[in-house]
Amino acid sequence: MINVKIHIDIPRMSPLIPLFQQTIVQEMFEHILYIWAIRHPASGYVQGINDLVTPFFIVFLHEVVPKGEVFNVFSYFVI
Repeated sequence: MINVKIHIDIPRMSPLIPLFQQTIVQEMFEHILYIWAIRHPASGYVQGINDLVTPFFIVFLHEVVPKGEVFNVFSYFVI
């Protein structure tokens, strides 16, 4: 049941940002959200938790992606 909720939510995540539509990024989010849900059984997964993970993902993304690209992704959230 947890996987179903997460799987439904992921494709709707930030549809205007190409990065979040990439399969590998969506798989990363699915894994992160699944682990969070099983470690927090009282709440499980609820719609919108993916939005809480997104800023952390962007912050840690700068270690792998050139700074200009991270800025472009971040700018979608503040505009």
